[in-house]
Amino acid sequence: MRPIPLSHEGVVYAYACGKCFRVPPAGLEMICSINPADHVARICDTAERHRREAECCCMCYDCKKEKFYSELTLNRCDDCFKKHMSIVRESELEFAERRAEMDRRFKDALERTGTTEEKAYDLYRKMVEMSESQYAAGWCVGFEFDLWEQIQTKSDGPFNPHDVAEVITLYNECSGWWVQDDYFNDQVFLSLREWQDLYDDRLRQGELS
Repeated sequence: MRPIPLSHEGVVYAYACGKCFRVPPAGLEMICSINPADHVARICDTAERHRREAECCCMCYDCKKEKFYSELTLNRCDDCFKKHMSIVRESELEFAERRAEMDRRFKDALERTGTTEEKAYDLYRKMVEMSESQYAAGWCVGFEFDLWEQIQTKSDGPFNPHDVAEVITLYNECSGWWVQDDYFNDQVFLSLREWQDLYDDRLRQGELS
């Protein structure tokens, strides 16, 4: 759909959809600048974003068939919206099933270690705190392996010795360890034996330094 330019004194500032006349909210940030060249560049950049958005306004997001814009259908035609929602529902169901499975495994791990949920999460919170402090990330990829290596080798690694000592106390109290699980895309609690087997397996495969 051909966009309609919206101009003032010969300068195009935005575009409207040629079918429904809607002006897409693309680039509505302030464009003024004390630098004349920069000011013009911002106007042109904002107008171009409007043009691209206006071209797709009354077009199905998936099949590109012409239709009137509708936020209720996520700007999809009826057929594509039904397919999209079917995929969304399947994803939600899969997520719920995985979450339930993860909860079951967590309870099983607590039984195997003979610990409590509170003690397991005390260790988790401390590990998250250390990851955020060292890497500015709630759970940096491979963090649990780096931390374990520093503990086992008693070396001067990247982590604060006082924090390491606290982690040692916490993991001994709960007889477990937390690790990132790719299947659940989340951290899971393992018994120390399960964790040590995983760590040793990674060592044998050369995945750890």
